[in-house]
Parts: sequence; C-alpha cells; structure tokens
Amino acid sequence: MPVTPGSPIGGGIPRISLTGLCLSTGRFQEARAILATFGRYCSEGMLPNYFPDNGQAPAYNTSDATMWWAYALYRYYQATGDKQFVLEEQLPLLRDVICWHQKGTRHGIKLDQDSLISGGNEHVQLTWMDAKCGDFVVTPRAGKAVEINALWHNFACTMTYLHREVYGQHDHLWRLRHSHSRMVSRSSGTGPGSVCRCDQVGWHHR
Repeated sequence: MPVTPGSPIGGGIPRISLTGLCLSTGRFQEARAILATFGRYCSEGMLPNYFPDNGQAPAYNTSDATMWWAYALYRYYQATGDKQFVLEEQLPLLRDVICWHQKGTRHGIKLDQDSLISGGNEHVQLTWMDAKCGDFVVTPRAGKAVEINALWHNFACTMTYLHREVYGQHDHLWRLRHSHSRMVSRSSGTGPGSVCRCDQVGWHHR
C-alpha cells in the first residue's frame, strides 16, 4: 500500500515491515522507538489502524493491528534480548489486550465462548481485506475470520513465551494457547468428520 503526503499512516504497515526494515538491518533503536510509539496508543486492548495526518484522533477500527504488534515485539526481543523494554514496559500492555478481548472491546471484538475471536458486522471491515464499493463489502470478514484467529493463536503463543521469560514457568496463558490449537477445525462450523473448512464464519452465525 503506497503512502503519499497527506494520506493517513496505516498502523499495520510498520508492524509487518519492521522485521525486514529495522531488525534485519540492525536498526534496533529505530525499531524500539516504533514499537514504543504504538504501545503508547494502546487503548481498550486495541491499537489504531490509522494515524490521520491532519491532527485528528487515531482510528481504532482494526482487529489485526494489535496482533501484528505482538509479533513485532516478539521478533524484536528475539533479535535484541531487550528485557527491560519488552518484558517490563510492553508485556503489561499485552496482558491488558487479553483482558479486553476476554470482556469485549470496540466493534464487538471479543473472545467468544468457543475460544475464537469474533467481531464486526456486515457494514464494518476490521481486517486488511477492507475493500468496499459504496455499501458493497467485497470480502466480508465480520464474525470469526480465520486469519484473525490465526493471529490470535500466535498472540497466545507469544504471550506464553514472554511469560516464561519473566517467570520461568507457564500460567493460564499456556492453557489459552492450547485452546487455540483446535482453531482450524472449530472455525469450520461444519461439524465433526467434515473435510470442509471455512475461512470465515459470518457474524449472523454467532
């Protein structure tokens, strides 16, 4: 996605590209500054999707930005071993993300009873597949999208790893991780023994 002068700054782009642009090139201070900036904007368990360039408030309308942030923090820690930043400053924010997803946050984003992340409706696009033509949603992602739940599973694994780095043992996050190991079969919505898998279970199926 090109970024032109005057266009909003997308939150997902820096997090996804940080590994290649900063970590693989040894620009660790820049990577830390980027991650810290996003951490300061963590609100109700979410990070912004856009930072408007005209002084307006950031837009919290994405279900994946926070997950990519956790992935970037994991890769940063793997590359630098910066415990003070990741484990002392950022880990509490990541714990807060879990709490908010358990009780529910903006746009109906919530960890459902089946341990899958659900959110949005037929009018709101909360993933990077956000193409719309007027009121027509090109790629409906409301409900339980497989790519969001894959990111949530990775988020749980990341939290388990970081918690072990701090305390040397697992806690409830370990169970949270394993509850998502059945994500693919449970998100199909087609029942036991089926060979069919859905990439998204719509919001109206909840």
